[in-house]
Amino acid sequence: MKTTLLIALASLLSFAGDAQMISGTIASYTFNNANANDDIGTNHGTVNGATLTSDRFGNANHAYHFDAANSAYISIPN
Repeated sequence: MKTTLLIALASLLSFAGDAQMISGTIASYTFNNANANDDIGTNHGTVNGATLTSDRFGNANHAYHFDAANSAYISIPN
């Protein structure tokens, strides 16, 4: 649950592909490179069952779809 909230927060910080950093941000996941890597550090995520899809602006492979039926998630080590 904590990981999902972090990913949701990171998604809200992204505007048309440019992350708007808030003071104290420790990780940012914009998915701009079709992966779950932390854009500002080394706290990279591992995708488990989630599939790439278009973001809210129509940019292909810039967001993940989480299917509850296959227990999709992105795990983040720290």
